[in-house]
Amino acid sequence: ETSNDDIKKILKKEFPESFWVAIKQNIENIEQVDFWLNIINDKNFKNDIVSSDKSFFDIAFNNLPKHIDQETWSKWTEQISDLTGRKGKDLFLSLRLALTGLKKGPEMNLLLPHINRDLILKRLKA
Repeated sequence: ETSNDDIKKILKKEFPESFWVAIKQNIENIEQVDFWLNIINDKNFKNDIVSSDKSFFDIAFNNLPKHIDQETWSKWTEQISDLTGRKGKDLFLSLRLALTGLKKGPEMNLLLPHINRDLILKRLKA
């Protein structure tokens, strides 16, 4: 198995080992590391889903915890579910699309801590 240090040397990029752990099961080649780095760091990220469901994303925005770690996703989505009544795919897929623009990818509890909180908030606003 390729290590985080090996990948950083090959790509000549710096990122925490927890990022590598988050994405390694969801990539087929080394170039896809850049793809995920771009997703988590893109300050100009745009999505269409937020404007289509503004009230839901306002609730998500207003309830994003101050501190983001691997526990945040489950606590945050549980709180959003309690406030909106949404469950399952209707809850999780909407948030994933708003934050990554993709229907699938790394586990959100592992990926979310790598997205800057201000970027998360920006992505939740239309």
